[in-house]
Amino acid sequence: MPIFDAGLFVILNGLAIFFTFIGMKTYGFIHIIAIVIFMAMAIVMFAGYDVAYQVDTTDGTTWFNTTKYVIGSGSETEALGSQWLGFVYFLVGILNIYLFIKETPFGTK
Repeated sequence: MPIFDAGLFVILNGLAIFFTFIGMKTYGFIHIIAIVIFMAMAIVMFAGYDVAYQVDTTDGTTWFNTTKYVIGSGSETEALGSQWLGFVYFLVGILNIYLFIKETPFGTK
């Protein structure tokens, strides 16, 4: 199963939510950044990527690599969470498109 890094996942989520709220308080054009991030995250989740991070530990002589899964299980047969999360990102991206249209000169504001 392909893996999407959990650190980048958290950073992109934070940026997308930040730009959504900043776009609501200031200029509507800032919603474009949130739209791009949410739609890109939706594509990644629809593609079946698992969100995981890698932990490297040692016992003094040998290094051990462990993958910790946040979303998904690493199994090809089980798609835990990535499909519905992709749908949620897609819907939030559509919501940002609505807010962009509403808050720009083309809308009512």
